[in-house]
Amino acid sequence: MALQEGQKEFFEERLGQRICCERKSANAPLFMTTAHYHDFYEIYYLVYGERKYFIDDSVFLLKKGDFVLIPRDTLHRTTFTSQTKHERILVYFPGRIMDPSLLGEVFSGYKLSVPIYKTAFVEELFRKMEAEQDNTDGYSAKLMSHYLFELLVFLSRLRKNVGYVNEDKMHDAHILAAVKYINTHFDQNLTLPKMAAMFSLSDAYFSRKFKDTTGFGFSEYLNYTRILAAAKLLTSTDLSVMEVSHICGFNDSNYFTVVFKKINGTTPLVYRRTNRPLLKKNKK
Repeated sequence: MALQEGQKEFFEERLGQRICCERKSANAPLFMTTAHYHDFYEIYYLVYGERKYFIDDSVFLLKKGDFVLIPRDTLHRTTFTSQTKHERILVYFPGRIMDPSLLGEVFSGYKLSVPIYKTAFVEELFRKMEAEQDNTDGYSAKLMSHYLFELLVFLSRLRKNVGYVNEDKMHDAHILAAVKYINTHFDQNLTLPKMAAMFSLSDAYFSRKFKDTTGFGFSEYLNYTRILAAAKLLTSTDLSVMEVSHICGFNDSNYFTVVFKKINGTTPLVYRRTNRPLLKKNKK
């Protein structure tokens, strides 16, 4: 997994618990210094304030009562707007503990907005989860699972109610089109000049707008997209590291290893052994 510094420690220190809940507020500009993805589900809820959220190939403007629902292995990043004061709540959990069909319903879209008269109900659920998270008796884990299930059912109902679904996005047509192109052509020799020319923009303007819109530099986003694809291949195939690197757009397997380790904190081979122990069964 690739996690922002601080979040990884937060999750790892609670590995005894299957569900983690974190609340954080800020009165000054706050943004993820690095993007990340991870192999568990994440629910992001904005208690108050305003945030800009990039996920996959979309950019959303979040306000009080908005949810962002992040599936496994999905690249995402938050940043600030002109309104810097905010408070958010995050819930992390592995998919194996919940009904797959319910997860499919809830995480079928990225953003949901809660009607004002339901925010008290939602925030009370979060308060209960926070309280139980710090308990050590044998009932806390069960109650955390119960509250999470209740939250997921609420979100599933909300998504099915067309009147409350909110997928409004912040648009910059050229840049979001470029992001979608990268997502499907990352295996090709993509460069900033080539992408800028594709959309009839100058290199400098394209670079600046890409960063402003997504929160990523062009090369940073391209590398994350390639490494995310590589991580999936390493854990789902028997392809060699060199084969994976070329499939994912890296011409130099040594450079691939350097970038992979920078993002995931480990080499491709160690990542494969750690995240796919069943590979041992394939050996003759």
